[in-house]
Amino acid sequence: MGKKILFISFLTMGLTYSQTALYNSGNLRIHQEGQLGFHTNLVNDGPFDENAGLTGFYGTEPITISGALNPVLFDVEIVNDGGVWLETSLGVDNNTNFIAGDIITPRNNPAVHYSFFQNALTIGENNGSKVEGYAMLSGQGDFSFPVGDQAQLRPLAISSNGI
Repeated sequence: MGKKILFISFLTMGLTYSQTALYNSGNLRIHQEGQLGFHTNLVNDGPFDENAGLTGFYGTEPITISGALNPVLFDVEIVNDGGVWLETSLGVDNNTNFIAGDIITPRNNPAVHYSFFQNALTIGENNGSKVEGYAMLSGQGDFSFPVGDQAQLRPLAISSNGI
């Protein structure tokens, strides 16, 4: 009897698998005071752009954001030593809190970028947590981009009177 249970246990272990990404094909929204923490990849093929809460990217393994539609988040928190790799652009409306890990965009594709919209600001950028790659600004006059290379923060400041 014990051998049968052991055999069935091993058989069912081989049939189980884990989810490697959150796949959004519907209408995902984070409401005010809401919080969503990602510890896995995000594939965004549905609307995910009218958010009012906090979205965090956590862990030690790299997280990839991909999909047909660009997510736009309200507040973003990065606590992932492996970094957050963008395969599609990601936007922020309010605040990005850089704690640990970079937001990384492909160097060969400037169309994929981290976007700071009209009221966006940053907190905590440092040598170990910044945007490594392309960043975009929309609707602001003065801004300091928290960009750099693998080892060092190299902020890029702009000032515009045309806004």
